[in-house]
Amino acid sequence: MVSRTTRILFAAALLAAGVYFAVVRPHDRASDNAESSGDRLASFDIADIDSIAIEHHVVMTNGTRFSEAPLMFVKADSLWRMTIPVQDSAEPGAIGTLLDALRTADINRNLGQVEDLKQYGLDPPDAYVTLVAAHRRVLQVTIGKNTVDGAWCYARNEAGEVLLIPTDVRRSAMLPVDAYRNHRVLDFKVADVTAYAIKNARSTMTWERRGTGWYALSGRDSVMGDSIAVTSPLHRLRGLRVSMFHQNFDAIALPADSVYTMTLFMGPKNRTELTFEHYPSAWIAWNHGAAGGPRIMTVDDDISDLFAHTVNTLRERRLLQFDPAVTHRINYAAPTATGELVRSGGHWAFPNPMMGRVNPDYAADFVRALRGLKWAEPGDEAARTTGRVSYRIEIMGEGDRIIDQLTAGPYDASTSWVTSRSSHGTWLVENARLDEVSQRFARLKQR
Repeated sequence: MVSRTTRILFAAALLAAGVYFAVVRPHDRASDNAESSGDRLASFDIADIDSIAIEHHVVMTNGTRFSEAPLMFVKADSLWRMTIPVQDSAEPGAIGTLLDALRTADINRNLGQVEDLKQYGLDPPDAYVTLVAAHRRVLQVTIGKNTVDGAWCYARNEAGEVLLIPTDVRRSAMLPVDAYRNHRVLDFKVADVTAYAIKNARSTMTWERRGTGWYALSGRDSVMGDSIAVTSPLHRLRGLRVSMFHQNFDAIALPADSVYTMTLFMGPKNRTELTFEHYPSAWIAWNHGAAGGPRIMTVDDDISDLFAHTVNTLRERRLLQFDPAVTHRINYAAPTATGELVRSGGHWAFPNPMMGRVNPDYAADFVRALRGLKWAEPGDEAARTTGRVSYRIEIMGEGDRIIDQLTAGPYDASTSWVTSRSSHGTWLVENARLDEVSQRFARLKQR
């Protein structure tokens, strides 16, 4: 049996719970909402903002102020562009930092409407910032000076109230004009480039994308580019940053070997050409076709390496080009190992079963070594000083159709001359590389 006291305590607990959920909890939720939205400078979705205007007031050395030309930014296809005072793509980091600072700015204190705005640096203010989304003004705020301790800055909202807000709002809104410009020398995606050319006073090198590979002309031959090296000039260009923009630049006469051009094609009709001039202390880049007029920049790096590339440094350096899946026979002859491999039932084997079984892991390792064999530097016909052949490799497909073949012979104590059907030339290869391949083939015969 439940006592009378227990019943009274249970009823009191139910009453207290009812009061909490009916009165206290809704009030707490309202307070939470007020803190999360009412105590912020503004509430908006960054993705909705499509226009930004900033106007700076500058203090001269004599104490006078004047307004700079306003900065205008518009967003199209998720990309920000500066339209005033110059037309240029905007620096994504600078725009993103400004919008994030405004969106997350907590109001530390609301001083209300104040008559004397000069004491807060708000008459005139240091800057005006206006945000627009779909032709609707989302925020307009004037920004004044920092507090004495530098912990906050003064701002004034559209209601005329003076506020204390974080200093990162002032810092991101008071950047110089050039800080809002895109600091990539050229903003592009490597995947969009269909061809590129590098030109100096002596030669022009052009690479063209065909399918998944890159090709260039070397003499009368079309040579394939190395899958990684051939795009390295594009990645190098894309990573270049601007240290300074120039409205005008007094160019001086330079030697012909100090002027270079790099041209990018994004399709047959989209062509961008950059001119690079090497001065004693800096590289100057010119993009004459930039929207809004020439884009003149000092490059924040020594880019001599970009123009040191040649067809030979970017071309495919593998000496044997073959697909193991369609290879039926490999003949191998070297000073220390000679033999033959045949592919049967998807596995590599010796043609004579009496020689034993081939370890599939060792066979795969040998085939990888063949496909990874690369020349070290260009040679010429004179490199074949002895004419003696000490290495011969034949890669054959179905019906003993020759896919590729290689011959090599001694050149000096550490290198050999080498030529192959797919490499279109005579090259020099380190003897150590050839010895590694022979060691892998000799291992196949171990029982």
